[in-house]
Amino acid sequence: MVTPREEVVLSSPLVADPSITKKTEKRRKKRIGSTVLKKGKQGMYFGVPLEESFKTVAAMGELHFTEICMNFIAAHGIEAEGLFRISGNGSNIQEWASLIDSGGLLVFDQKASIHDATGILKKYFQELPERLIPLKYMRAFCATDTDELILKRIYVMLDELPEPNKIVLKNLLQLLHKVSANSETNKMNIKNLSTCWSPTVFPEPELPSSSINDKVAMTLLLETTALLNKVLVIMISHTEEICRRIHC
Repeated sequence: MVTPREEVVLSSPLVADPSITKKTEKRRKKRIGSTVLKKGKQGMYFGVPLEESFKTVAAMGELHFTEICMNFIAAHGIEAEGLFRISGNGSNIQEWASLIDSGGLLVFDQKASIHDATGILKKYFQELPERLIPLKYMRAFCATDTDELILKRIYVMLDELPEPNKIVLKNLLQLLHKVSANSETNKMNIKNLSTCWSPTVFPEPELPSSSINDKVAMTLLLETTALLNKVLVIMISHTEEICRRIHC
């Protein structure tokens, strides 16, 4: 039986999202203080496969943590300068991650910065056992050389991705597209966003064979990084078309 969950109050200088507070107003409203996960115990979200966490929250009848966080950022932080580029408070982010992982329900109130919210979102993606865009697709993109071919491989990927990956990718692209549309204010155009997010949604580029000298290896690594940034630029630029192709 699912019992009411304690709320993790993620502080922000902005007003909490009414759609979130309405969903939680009947819950037990007790802020978690210093609860942390026991060493070796798997939590609900961080380090847990995306599909598994989706099943857990679906059984509880709740939104996935990523959707709550993205909704808040889209509603209240879209004009914040350096959004996703400026780091949040590391200790706050770590504390909230532990609290959410131990069963707390994410809610926002009035104290810390929007950059803490973006920081906890990026931390989640970085700690997925398999990145949002899996390794085999990164390899496919690395074998391309034109925008047209990259776009074709994006569409192939969309047909094959697991449903939770499609849902989260769709939500993320819509958020990043909205952020880029306000780049005159937030200073985060598509290129800047792709630089921030590419290392988070793709696996780490594979290192060349140890037989290759360091200079060549570094060159290949930089080239791969630049290509993956380009892939994400194309994805953000084609958000509307990509979202139409994602049937979820």
